[in-house]
Amino acid sequence: MTLSTEDLHKIIKQHLKSDDFEFISYEYSHLQNKSIGFLSNQDKKCITYKVQDEIEELYIFVKELPYSDTHREITIQMGAFQRESLVLEEILANFQDYSIPIPKCLLTKPDGTIVLNDISMEGYQNKDLYETLDLVHCKKVLKSLSKIHGASFIMESREEIKLNEKYPIIETEVLLNADPEHPGCKCFGVGLNAIKEIAQEFLPDYPAEVTDMAFDYMEQVLDKLKPSQVHTNALSHSDMWGNNIMYKYDNGNLEEACIIDFQLTTYKPPAFDVLFFLHNCTARDLRTSYDTYLSKYYFSALSKQLAQSNINIDDIMSWTDFEEQKKEYLPIVLATVPMYLSFILMPVHVINDVMNNDTEFCRYFLEDRTEYAIQAMNESTFYRERVLESLMELFDYFKEN
Repeated sequence: MTLSTEDLHKIIKQHLKSDDFEFISYEYSHLQNKSIGFLSNQDKKCITYKVQDEIEELYIFVKELPYSDTHREITIQMGAFQRESLVLEEILANFQDYSIPIPKCLLTKPDGTIVLNDISMEGYQNKDLYETLDLVHCKKVLKSLSKIHGASFIMESREEIKLNEKYPIIETEVLLNADPEHPGCKCFGVGLNAIKEIAQEFLPDYPAEVTDMAFDYMEQVLDKLKPSQVHTNALSHSDMWGNNIMYKYDNGNLEEACIIDFQLTTYKPPAFDVLFFLHNCTARDLRTSYDTYLSKYYFSALSKQLAQSNINIDDIMSWTDFEEQKKEYLPIVLATVPMYLSFILMPVHVINDVMNNDTEFCRYFLEDRTEYAIQAMNESTFYRERVLESLMELFDYFKEN
């Protein structure tokens, strides 16, 4: 990951909001943590500079297009980096006045490079992906999520234009895209085939008419992921799972949740993000016990966010409206989460083999994921429990409705 001297000066200038500095050096962070993400390569660096005779260090998080040919081409076709660059520079940059815990964008480049401040240096960290969240963590995430949604409503109100009118691209899905030629659609289809095999092998006792209804709905669900013509839409993160949330603690007490990675951002009713987060990151027992409580907590936090800008939440979205959103989007979320969990919760040794081999990645993403999924079901208790729980919740919904 090479940044030019010109890039480095732009980064420091953006960080300081001043060009009164002297660049000194650029090197790997001593906390270096290079990794391969699903849609990017990631690295950490440290920039050293002098300002007013003081030596300062700026730790940065650098995202680039994947290096392998197939992985890179899929990411380009999906438009993930273009989407994140737009959202960071054109939309989220206008949210800085609202104290939203999100990383600051320091640079974007046409080649797909994105540079952010390294929030791990501020104490933020990921939780273990292979654990579900408790109530305390859920509340912090929903509070941060409400700030993003609220800021988008405030921005629309002040500029007197809807975000999708100003940035039409956010109406389209980056991953869960219904176009049969789109790599995201192919990825979903491959995942659906794996889910069907899992259901047949591990949940054979569900009535065929129930599973058939559920799978028929799953095959059509991508067509339903569009901005609503009925409900209020907001900027939607659309990728609320464990690795896209970082937490800050003080002596073991949770202070704040920071939502990261805006590559899949779209424009949907707020209930989608709320439901998608809860079903991706919590156990069914917690959702059953605290669904109403967490929904009211989110709605109250959103109301307070809007009130600070003298906006009455009922002028945007009433509590009844939000409940109706939840009813409409619940089956949509139930139908997408099994595929999502079967993808993101793959055991580390399995996913590392895939990410480090271009041929295997192509097979995993676009051709046939069933073998990997069955392997994970047999080898990982957590993977098996989460995937089966999501499938049973989907089947139970169609059994009851």
